[in-house]
Amino acid sequence: MSSSDERAGAPEWTEAAYTRLTDFGSLIEASARRYSGDVFLQPVERGITPLTFEHVEQFVRGFEVFLEEHGVAVGKSCALLSNNGTAMVLEFLGLIATGRTCVPINPNSSADEIAYIIADSGVSAVLYETALEEKASFLTESCELIPVSSDEDFIRGMIGRADARPGRVGQPTPATVAEVVYTTGSTGRPKGVQLRHQNLLADMHGIGRAFGFARHDRFLTVTPLFHNSGQIMTTLIPLYCGGRTTAVRPDMGFINFWHYVDEFEPAWTLVMPSHIVLTMDRKEAPRRQSLRGILCGGAKLEPQIQRDFEKRFGVTVYANYGLTESTSIATCVRPEDAGTSPGGVGRPLDINDVRVFKDNREAGPGVVGEIWIRGDNVFAGYVNLPDVYAEKTRFGWLHTGDLGYVDDNGQFHIVDRIDNMVLVGGENVYPSEIERFVPDLAGMSEGFVLAIPDRIMGSELVLVYRLAPDAAAAPKAWKSYLFSKLVSFKVPRRFIDVHDLGLDDFPRSQSGKLLRKRLQGALDAALGVSPPPPPADGGTSRVYTKLATILADVLELEPEQIGPNTSMDLVPSWDSIGHMRLMLALEQAFGVTLSPANISQMTRVSVIIESLERQLPPQ
Repeated sequence: MSSSDERAGAPEWTEAAYTRLTDFGSLIEASARRYSGDVFLQPVERGITPLTFEHVEQFVRGFEVFLEEHGVAVGKSCALLSNNGTAMVLEFLGLIATGRTCVPINPNSSADEIAYIIADSGVSAVLYETALEEKASFLTESCELIPVSSDEDFIRGMIGRADARPGRVGQPTPATVAEVVYTTGSTGRPKGVQLRHQNLLADMHGIGRAFGFARHDRFLTVTPLFHNSGQIMTTLIPLYCGGRTTAVRPDMGFINFWHYVDEFEPAWTLVMPSHIVLTMDRKEAPRRQSLRGILCGGAKLEPQIQRDFEKRFGVTVYANYGLTESTSIATCVRPEDAGTSPGGVGRPLDINDVRVFKDNREAGPGVVGEIWIRGDNVFAGYVNLPDVYAEKTRFGWLHTGDLGYVDDNGQFHIVDRIDNMVLVGGENVYPSEIERFVPDLAGMSEGFVLAIPDRIMGSELVLVYRLAPDAAAAPKAWKSYLFSKLVSFKVPRRFIDVHDLGLDDFPRSQSGKLLRKRLQGALDAALGVSPPPPPADGGTSRVYTKLATILADVLELEPEQIGPNTSMDLVPSWDSIGHMRLMLALEQAFGVTLSPANISQMTRVSVIIESLERQLPPQ
């Protein structure tokens, strides 16, 4: 089949085509007319037959009747507790296409986590896979529970109801909230990110325009459908362009990646860097290579690992960058840019503006600052957290909390998270500065840099690693190599095997993203350390005690939120007004005068202490 035949009848990835997109109900109806009998869903389950675009449209109409029977009215929120699979794809599409708000939940969540999401989001019902009956049972008193059997009978039953509903009752608009995706909650309780139809459509079209996906292209979903990493690229894009997709459980897709590639012959998929690392560690390889490209995001992929993967398996990896609040991908390496900026995450998608700002001014090429995003893919708000949303989107931009820079090719590079920064001897150190050399350390498969308290330097760096198969640890050689590449205070003083922390492997979310806070907790427990207490003597104690009281009063912080490494940029109440209120309170309490230079730099507790001590008379 020629490329022109493949594209016949498929919509164009153009600005004009984008402006015609309004909501997913209309999109499903248009795709059913355009592609009709083409297969959209190729099930991974043996008992389910392939489903066409026409079947999807019929399922949506029948599913709306089903929802009404169970009291889930248009405009209501419904939680979706299910494993990746054919039924979950259909239920996700059915909820948003009929004007309901889908709240997908990680099926591996604890009972407490699920209960929190249910209460926070205010859902009217929970649609759950019958295999998860035990996990859903404790929710009986909080909302309506609707069991769903993820099999052929349920799917065909919904399709059979289509005649009872000639058209959709729910007619969502671009501004309708399609779903609420809860973050992993690495810094506390998870936040519910509200995504409109417009957000999903924008990101879908932006990615599609960058790659020009065609009718009959095949896709494989190995990342979670409860997160937009599994929704946009490998579910919504084929729905729009006439492709075919298969959704497999993330745990099985992680372990049996090449098996599924051989079985379903996808041209495209999206993975986390952990997928790439694992495939490099194992002996498996595809029998035949159907993949034309793999999009990879969610964490940093080291350039050498990417080059080794591409050489070994003969498929190009396209690094990308985005976050839940930008719906999914915000920047991506395009086919025409592949290989031009090693370690880069590409240029912004056409549907959003991405820039680097330092001190609230746009930074020039090569200058590291915070990445800001604005565009149709930026989220609508946080559930029950309007103040946090306002802070996150001040000046009309999404403040990502990620540090990066733009190179001379216009490609973005991610340096690290702002809140990952460690102070070593008063110097800023970002774990990624060290982690980029992990691929060069012989025998080390993966490694992540953490910190523990140090009485002299403030923090001591620790590299927690996992060995490659049949490899031996070589800490002396590793340290020697890092000394040749880094200034001495950035070289970890300890190297610890992840298994020595009582872990089988690095803790990850179901999508494969490192849970750094959980790894830090395991390290602290194994070494018997705890966060550093306030200094007990010396000049700092008189400053710290008074400062902690002022911070608690002015910025409404709890005692456990205040420590030597606390960054004001991460405090919800921190803004220009809060900054000046704090400076005025410090001048009054300590009897000092702070210059504009002092004030601009005083955004971290340790820096504030140092600045004040320089102006206070000796005791």
